[in-house]
Amino acid sequence: MFSGGLISHEGPSEEQRKNSYFDLTLFGEGWKEKLAEPTDQHDSPPNKHIVVKVGASILYIALIFHNCCHYLIIHTYIVFLAPPLLAYPSM
Repeated sequence: MFSGGLISHEGPSEEQRKNSYFDLTLFGEGWKEKLAEPTDQHDSPPNKHIVVKVGASILYIALIFHNCCHYLIIHTYIVFLAPPLLAYPSM
């Protein structure tokens, strides 16, 4: 597969990164009334609709991704590697 020159091995330029963003529109429908029990069913068609538009700069998303990865790496270390290394006081 090839990109027809749209993507290079050098990655995007600074100008391309600054001008890159994504835009996502989400549509949802449901009911205004809550059910008494989770197993109950509505007997009428949905009567509530919502549209949400989400967008952000690719640089912003990259920052969030970086921070999430950093968080996961630190907490993976704490949960899986650090406990055997911790010194517990003797009784």
